[in-house]
Amino acid sequence: MINVYDYICKDTGLLNSSTIDNLTHAWVLAEVSPGNWLAIEYTGGYVVNSERDRKYYSGLTFTNPKNYRSFLELYSNWKKQNKDYEEERLCCNKLLGTYNNENYSDQVAMKKSVEIEEDRLRGKEEIFLKTDSELQALLRYG
Repeated sequence: MINVYDYICKDTGLLNSSTIDNLTHAWVLAEVSPGNWLAIEYTGGYVVNSERDRKYYSGLTFTNPKNYRSFLELYSNWKKQNKDYEEERLCCNKLLGTYNNENYSDQVAMKKSVEIEEDRLRGKEEIFLKTDSELQALLRYG
């Protein structure tokens, strides 16, 4: 039995990067018979059975190296997009705070800037959520 880490944040439904960022090692799991797996520690050159160390039977799993490479690329993009989205969200919130504290005539003058900023934020959120969805699908079906 392979235990897959909980990589989804329960509050947001998004990928939990703190779980993934704490994963620091990889190894091969070979299915030696239907439903029976054997961990191969290729850096040390030995086999680890589940009775010896259950940690080798936990983690994120990928059905082939191509999916693992896809994960690494998507996850790198996800982190950049998450940072970009959060920076844009802070900028938008700052602009909205200023807008809300202005008098009516200044708000009218700022309205187009606020709309542009909100559109930019929605666009970055859409890109980020698409990548998050792709990553979750890859981790689910690996």
